[in-house]
Order: sequence, then C-alpha cells, then structure tokens
Amino acid sequence: MDISRYTLWLAIREAQDRKIIIYGNNNTGRALERKLGLCDVTVSYFVSDSDSEENDVKNVYELMYETPDEILVIITESDYARCERKLQEIGLKEVIHYRRVDSLIDHYPIKWYLDAQLGHTFKLDDCPYYGVRIFGDNSEDSFKIITLGGSTTDAQLYPFASWSEILYKICKEGGYNVTVICAGVSSYTASQELLKLERDLLLRNPDMVISYSGVNDVYYEDDKKFASNYHRAVYWSAVSSKSKSLNRKGIFMGEINDWSVFEWWLACEKMMYGICTAFHIPFYAILQGMLGGKKWNIREKEIFLNGTRNGRHPDIYRKDFEKEILLRDKMQELNKAEYPFLHDFSGIFDDEDVFNDEAHVNEFGNAIIAQNIYQLIEKKIVEKV
Repeated sequence: MDISRYTLWLAIREAQDRKIIIYGNNNTGRALERKLGLCDVTVSYFVSDSDSEENDVKNVYELMYETPDEILVIITESDYARCERKLQEIGLKEVIHYRRVDSLIDHYPIKWYLDAQLGHTFKLDDCPYYGVRIFGDNSEDSFKIITLGGSTTDAQLYPFASWSEILYKICKEGGYNVTVICAGVSSYTASQELLKLERDLLLRNPDMVISYSGVNDVYYEDDKKFASNYHRAVYWSAVSSKSKSLNRKGIFMGEINDWSVFEWWLACEKMMYGICTAFHIPFYAILQGMLGGKKWNIREKEIFLNGTRNGRHPDIYRKDFEKEILLRDKMQELNKAEYPFLHDFSGIFDDEDVFNDEAHVNEFGNAIIAQNIYQLIEKKIVEKV
C-alpha cells in the first residue's frame, strides 16, 4: 500500500491531539513510522493480532485500555476487513478512531450503484429511496425540505452531522414538524442536481427545495455538461466491455456545451427554479462557501501545499481556486433583484477555520451553513406549517 504525502500530512495533523498507533507490524507500517519520525511525529506503538516479543508491538486488544477519542489507529495490514472487525469489537469507529493507510481521508465507505442518467448513486439499508438520507418521520403532514448538492451536502461521507441534519434539528427545536430529505451525492454537479430533481425528487412531493453547490462545477468542468469526465469514467468502466456485443458505435454524451462554469451553474439553478415554481415549490439556490475564495490561514495553506488527493497538485489547485474566486466575483456582479432565489454563501467562512480539505468543512462549518439557511427559510416554513 502506498503512503502518499496527503496521508503523512493528515497523520501529522492528527498527532497534534492524539496518539498515533499503527495496526500492522509490516514493511508498510515501519516505513510509515520512519517517515513520521522525520517529521518529528512519534508513533506510540504498533498492534497486531497476536502477542509479540518486540517491545513496541502489542496485542490489538490492548486498545481496550485506551480512551478512544485520544487515539488514531492507522491500519497498514492488507486484510482491512479482518482488522476492522477486531477494532469494532473493541468499540472503535471508522474514520473517528481508525483509518487505513492508503485511504486516510474522512469519507465513509458507501455501497455505490451505477446510474444510467446520473453516473452513480447510493442506497442505504434503512431508506426506501436511492441517493437520499431522510431526517424526520417523512409523514404526510410534515413540511418536506429537499436539499441538493455534491459531497459538501452528502449526509453519508462523514461521521459528524451534515448541514442537512443540523438544519433538521434546528427546525425541530423551533417547534416545526419538518422532514429533511438530503439528496446530496458526492461529485454531483448542478447538472446532476437538475436531472435528479426532475426524475426522482418531485415524486417526494417537497414543500421546499434547496440547492447548495458550485465547487463541483469548478472541479468537474467539462464541455459535456450532463456527463462530466467523472460521470463518463464511472459509466464507461461499467459498459465498455459490453459495448461491442450491443453492435453500437459508441456512447453519446450530449452536444458540446462551451458555456462558462458560472454561466452553466446559474442556468441549472434557473431551470430548477423554473421547475419548482411551476409546481408551487419555494426554491433556494446557494453558491456555497469556498476555500479558494477566502484569505487563508496557516492550516489552510497547508491544505493547498499538501493537496495531492484525487491526483490534484498545487498547480492544478491554483487554477481551480482561481475559478472559485471568479464564481464569487460573478455572483457579486449579478443584479439580485433579477434572481430572488439566488443567495451568496461564498464568503460565509471568511472569518472561520473550518475546512478539512479544499472543499469540505467540519461539523462547526456545517452548523454555520445550517443556521444561515434556517434564517433564509424560516419565514416560508411559518407560512406553510
């Protein structure tokens, strides 16, 4: 398993508050220990499935004597499933207390499905619908709010509360009977939000729709607006082996669309607004908070310098961040009276240190999003409840 620069940076960051323990007395584990040592980070000890005569290697069940929130276990064993079972027996939770060395990011593993129109989606065991997580009882008399977006809206990627979940709690504490249907899916652009709204979400009879997006339209900029390069990669990997047997020349992904990122993002939001208006559904389009559009602190500069995730290096990040700044500038140039459904949150984190990486924020950041959205929509909820 590879030890990336991003892996090292995250481990160093976590070591400021927690003990680093490596699960796997192997070459990868020892290499990680050496590299962390060069960065003045000490590995507390190793754990393995059996007792060892080595002084720094303990049986994995010795972790039962640790305070869970004070440790981070990094798994370097190849049989991740076996290690995970043992750690869960002890009561440790994935991402919060343990991660694997070649995937040292904050994402939960989810069961993904190929989606013919949207590229991919997910299905939760406790939800009857694809690509959503529901907060509330979803009863007929509850006020149903649908939230759209990419991974910054997706309620499945992190072990802490998403802004949709926090928004539900705020509404509930305010005495309102609401259901929040979080329809955010990792990597979705505004184009996919539009398709999903038309195809799946109007069926849920929403009382309100909120789109919180913008960053993915920058990262997945493409001249095939309804089938980005990420979408095509997912789709083609699933069907390429069968394409010849279908006697087809190829797959058509739509005509070339050379509209700018902001032009197309705005067009999609306008189309969603038009659809919702036709069905008498209040719609809110929000340009999300962005790291690229704010003044960075030291930790955020580290995110930029170490941001090699998904193959992006600082020079590529720089171009993406420049586009984020352009989105923010274009938004501020609009005549707000012409777009009453548009709201600018691009600077919402200007004075906050909340970013986990180039786009995603921590739970405190999600609370800021939720509180600001609640201030936008409370009056409309009062009118309808």
